[in-house]
Amino acid sequence: MDDTCVNTLQVVLRRCRQWEQILQMYEAAWNKDSDAEEFGISVFLTAVHCKDFVKAQQVASKLYQKHKKSQYLLWVVAAILLQVRAGAPPKLLDLASMFLQKAPLDLASLKGKVPFNRGQLYLFFLHLGTLQLQQKQAEALQLLEDCQSLLKLPSDVSALRVQLLWEAGRRKEAVCEAREQLVANPGSWAHAQDYARMVFDCEGAQAGRLVDVDPVESMEEVDARRTEDEVQNALLLFRHFQQVKEQSVATGGGSGVNRVAFLGELELRRCALAMSGPDEANHTEELLKVLSAFIQHFSGRAHCFFDLKPHLSCLSAADALPLLSAAGQGREAVVLTARLRRAFRPAHLPEDASQRSAAEVLEARRLIESWQELGGAAGGPEALLQLAVVAFIEADRWSCNKATDRQHLLDAIALAHMGLAQQPLAFGFKVLLLLLYKALDLPQLMMKLFSTMDIKNIQHESLSYLVLDAANGPEQIQQVCRSILAFHEDLDKDGGDALTGAFQVQGILCRAPEYADGLLEVSRSLMWGRAIVEETACELAASSWEALECRQLRVLARVAEQPPEQWAWRNQDRALLNGLQPLPQVNPRDLLNKEALRPMPSSLTSFAASWGCQSSTPPNGQGRDHAPRGGGAAELLLHGPSSLSELGPQLALKASLLQVVGQLLTGPEKEPVAKSMAFAHAAFELLGGEPTMAAAASAAAVDAAADGSCWGNTEGAFRTFVNLCSYSSCHSAMMVLQSGAEASEQVASKLEAITSGISSVLLCLRPSDFAPPSREEKEKEDVWSPYVLGSFGHRALGLWLSSLTVVIPVLLWLGTALPKPAKKAKAGDTTHQSRLALRDLLQLLQRMLTELQADLTRAASDAAAAALGEAGASVVADGVESFEDAVKEAAKALVEAHQAQLKSLAEICGQRLALLKSKAFKP
Repeated sequence: MDDTCVNTLQVVLRRCRQWEQILQMYEAAWNKDSDAEEFGISVFLTAVHCKDFVKAQQVASKLYQKHKKSQYLLWVVAAILLQVRAGAPPKLLDLASMFLQKAPLDLASLKGKVPFNRGQLYLFFLHLGTLQLQQKQAEALQLLEDCQSLLKLPSDVSALRVQLLWEAGRRKEAVCEAREQLVANPGSWAHAQDYARMVFDCEGAQAGRLVDVDPVESMEEVDARRTEDEVQNALLLFRHFQQVKEQSVATGGGSGVNRVAFLGELELRRCALAMSGPDEANHTEELLKVLSAFIQHFSGRAHCFFDLKPHLSCLSAADALPLLSAAGQGREAVVLTARLRRAFRPAHLPEDASQRSAAEVLEARRLIESWQELGGAAGGPEALLQLAVVAFIEADRWSCNKATDRQHLLDAIALAHMGLAQQPLAFGFKVLLLLLYKALDLPQLMMKLFSTMDIKNIQHESLSYLVLDAANGPEQIQQVCRSILAFHEDLDKDGGDALTGAFQVQGILCRAPEYADGLLEVSRSLMWGRAIVEETACELAASSWEALECRQLRVLARVAEQPPEQWAWRNQDRALLNGLQPLPQVNPRDLLNKEALRPMPSSLTSFAASWGCQSSTPPNGQGRDHAPRGGGAAELLLHGPSSLSELGPQLALKASLLQVVGQLLTGPEKEPVAKSMAFAHAAFELLGGEPTMAAAASAAAVDAAADGSCWGNTEGAFRTFVNLCSYSSCHSAMMVLQSGAEASEQVASKLEAITSGISSVLLCLRPSDFAPPSREEKEKEDVWSPYVLGSFGHRALGLWLSSLTVVIPVLLWLGTALPKPAKKAKAGDTTHQSRLALRDLLQLLQRMLTELQADLTRAASDAAAAALGEAGASVVADGVESFEDAVKEAAKALVEAHQAQLKSLAEICGQRLALLKSKAFKP
């Protein structure tokens, strides 16, 4: 086994993420040539990548024994620290201390001022991290004092001292050190927030009796008025710094006050509110006073609302009402007031849906008028137009005539197009347009717009979810998936290189936990899993049985077998509507649901503390995305009908079922298919259990009739139904594999249930008339024509056609796998019944696909079905320059995109039909 062979194999296995096999390969190569030091290094680094820190320690020990290099001794220590950090018994740290005795720090040379020494600095971090994990904070503090000269930034020394004192339980001293940090740098928000939280966990803190104080003119007065109550001391300090003029714009330069000091007091008030008890009203009143003062000073800054969000979320709409009049009349002040109205708007709206819709229309007109007054097309604030678009989306959500009139969506699209034409770099307009196209299920327009967003690098991971859900053509899906997979290949390579660099001579060993956590987060990326699954589904969308193949079966198995709760979706940027949606009201007491208000940091300014802190990667990948939502209409479009907690199980279900199809195509065996179905069943349970086919079909039909728009539950109901069809067909294949003719009766029952379910559900996709109901009819009844623009037909049919990539190959396989009956089958022969049930299902699919293809082709020629509203029916204020042209252009683009989408669905029907006919079946 030579280097060329090993390197070629590792490239292939790395792309498939088969790290365990890479580890076995390097071990085999090293065992064959034990003198090859590079193979030993590769085994160690791969073991760290796999989180097999025990193996990494063993390999590092062998390397040290054989080559006697000091770096391998440090690798042993690093592997032990990684084990303990991952949950291994702390007794292992005694072994790490023993090894570190062979690599002591030269403390004698560190007296006074010394030149920068990278090797000694990283060795110091290793010693300090070991003492931290051993809970020997006193010795760690002493070591920090002895080695101060190695740390060239005083802030690093102070940050480490605060952390070590805190870990040692010496909280009073830690608070004093944090105070000194803030005094040295009053403009640091990180220091202010840390200090504001620490004081509440200090002994003697009287959070419930935070007494207001007069302005403090000097630090001498602050020191003179200090007491044993650190909370009150913090308030004194912040009040003094609020009067210190900062030169930096970020800290309030030009305002005459210190922005960070105000934010520090707000954090102090928020923590006091969390611990207030019966005195909550007084603390809320004081919090409002500080919020009002902050708005008066900084309402002219674009950052004002975003600074206040964590504190505004603690208020009710009634409490926040005085803030709406505190901003003044400046340009940014008007924007701030508009954002505040949206943040607390749901509580002020009427309960009646039609009145609520009308109120949102009035809000949109008010925002547009404000935009015109502040410059309009000549430079009006883009935020006001974006808020107006959101208001129109809300108006459509609460409209009672969604089946026949989507004028509000047309106004929203035209307004967003107009804003984007005037400000081409305004990213917010593109995001809103993507959501609007998603609401109307127009993937062609989405992909066209997405291509102009200049998505690159990490954005493939964080933003691709915007279009991946809506894309239904193989070319569209593969384009997005390949970009995601290419990014992950580059990221995996760069992460491996960073990990390798951390363990080189004078390597940054204290970065190893960070790099290991990063690689683990990448390996659990939900977007990577989805890209693998969707690309595999595209491969199975062939038009003939002979062309079917599943080339990624091994990688697909990795996706299917990953526990659904471990998928990480926190890399997706779900904050794109920041400042444009209602704020969720948060109970400030949620801050108390932990041992201390001050969270344990995963790292510090100086990264040495990373050894002593737990992994920053949430075990279930939820992270900040599990925060409560505000319930705005645009936010619902952004997140989709599924909750984030359902994304993992949905991915596992689809991956498992596609894996079954791949196994059937490559020569099925009982155990692998049963294993895949077990994973699919577990995913179904996490999604709420397996309903009966009749119940799922009925729910889909009822929801489609009740509300076929993007605001209804039609998509979720159809998804449940098609998932059940796919699961039932694969389960039938498993029963045939396991029991043969003995399972014929059960297989017949399942196939008959699928036939019945599809027959009833597809009735709502087979309308007699594709045109929308007349305006007169809408007063009598809300009739949902499935293929009218904005109705449920596009998405529901797309989901069903997507499920056929599983159902049709399985049924074709069953055609050859089902046992054949005797030549003269007797009445009640279950073998013959199962084949007849299969024949009936295949005939139903063939008939439905043929009829749907013809229907879609006919519907594509009906321009009236693509009309969202009537010409001249816009409610946008008169005099908005170029708005009428924007409406006409938007309406024309929507008609063309709607017709193109129907033709695309017709083509997909043709492809599925060709596959169905590619293999004959005789019962």
